[in-house]
Amino acid sequence: APVPASPVAVVAEAPAVYAPDAFDRAAAVERLVASVEARGFVYEPFEVAAYATALRTKPLVLLAGPTGVGKSRLPALVAAATGGRSHLVPVRPDWTDPAETLGYTDLAGRFRAGALLRVAREAADDPGHHHTLVLDELNLGRPEHFLAEVLSRMEAREETPAGFETPPLLTERLGPADAAWQGVRMPPNLALVGTVNVDESAHAFSAKVLDRAFVLTLAATDLATWAAAPAGDVPPSETWPAEAWRPRAIRLGDLAGLTAAEHAEVERAVAAVADVAKRLGPAGLGPGYRTRDEVALFALHALDTPGAFRTRAGEPVDPLDVALAAKVLPRLDGMPAREAIAALLGWAAGQDARDAVEAWTALDRPARLAGARFPITAARLAALVDGDLYV
Repeated sequence: APVPASPVAVVAEAPAVYAPDAFDRAAAVERLVASVEARGFVYEPFEVAAYATALRTKPLVLLAGPTGVGKSRLPALVAAATGGRSHLVPVRPDWTDPAETLGYTDLAGRFRAGALLRVAREAADDPGHHHTLVLDELNLGRPEHFLAEVLSRMEAREETPAGFETPPLLTERLGPADAAWQGVRMPPNLALVGTVNVDESAHAFSAKVLDRAFVLTLAATDLATWAAAPAGDVPPSETWPAEAWRPRAIRLGDLAGLTAAEHAEVERAVAAVADVAKRLGPAGLGPGYRTRDEVALFALHALDTPGAFRTRAGEPVDPLDVALAAKVLPRLDGMPAREAIAALLGWAAGQDARDAVEAWTALDRPARLAGARFPITAARLAALVDGDLYV
């Protein structure tokens, strides 16, 4: 018989509430960045801003990066600083179906709710707070198996007065004693975050999973910083209103009321994705409409917090660059279409791919290729093709 679902660990703080109509997103994200750093955890400001923007854009975010870089910690820190609730569930290699996430009916005929279904009901009963379910080391199992129903329901979200929610997560019919679970949906105030294990024990993600998520890569960029913040310097927690996590839309065609600047940013993002498609399409790796929409919506949402997209040194980071790296590049890792990937590198770098790789290696393989059209995307692509251009 299936084993009982893993216990859910909850991380939360008692925050000070403030009115939604007084919410200043740009100032709130700056306070969030300061709060995370004051607690002694080192992230680039744009990494924190990108995480918050991705959660607003799509309720499925994957955090990748080396072991010990803070992938599991970031969701808890953000939840604590914004008055949210963070739930941590470790994934096990024996997760081969939805029993652990949605639930199963035991030999006695009773339904045993899985961790995700339990958190979804808890979030629905607590609409004033944003909830995050962290599936730790997500790819120790195969997410396309144990999250298959959830991924499909997520793409069927519809707008309600409270925000965008999925259809009921369960399809099987339950008995009268378990009927309370039958109509549980993924509510607007719930997001899923998966941390990505990159060693030999992990599975590669399928295109189905990657296409439905933002994959943000965290890096240890400042190992020299280690001292804890002085006592009393940690800003007080505050409650972001639930509406702060609501996207402007989940499809570009549903956007309304754009300003001229917002319309221009959406057009810039759409043009960039079209350029990507020209280079990757012939190899069968081109992005689809979902990717186009989510890249553009991320860039649109980032306009609300432009100052937070910066490095620790104060250098500005283009949110569109972050979005392209999060939505386009994950599917290219390990792909054999090197000519198409090299062409994409040349476009992202604004120079010949060979020259871009040489510049990147001469700079000691940085996370951002200075001078490139899209520095983060160019550096990641240079890492993919490094050496292959010279074979």
